[in-house]
Amino acid sequence: MSVKANKIAKSIGIAYALAVATLISVTATVKAAPPASGSGSSANQKGAGWQTGLDETANQAGYQPGEQGRNILASLQTVVHNLLGLMGVIFVLLTIYAGFLWMTAHGREDQVQKAKSILMDAVIGLIITLSAYTISDFVLKTAIEGAGIK
Repeated sequence: MSVKANKIAKSIGIAYALAVATLISVTATVKAAPPASGSGSSANQKGAGWQTGLDETANQAGYQPGEQGRNILASLQTVVHNLLGLMGVIFVLLTIYAGFLWMTAHGREDQVQKAKSILMDAVIGLIITLSAYTISDFVLKTAIEGAGIK
């Protein structure tokens, strides 16, 4: 395997690891509010208490209880899009850094090669990020439409 192919494989591996870490962090459990005080021990009353606690939490967060369109899929779509947008910012920062290295190389071939390598890795990362954005957008929009959410 050539050095270039090895760097590409390493970049893809890092992007894959970041994607997996993102998906793991997004699937964290959300804890509901405890049941309202005074609820009985029957299953229906206990369930009603949990729903009351959820409604109170929703009101405090600025949402109307039972509000349509904001569920776990819509929230996941927002999180994924924001994280992929952050990857775009990282691409811009890497491009600026590589350009700075190249402009300050003063003819040193090793620094120019390092700048080219960083720039190439950043472009590969951007391609992977755009692909991930396109795929996640399609999958999440399809899932949201399938769930009947506007």
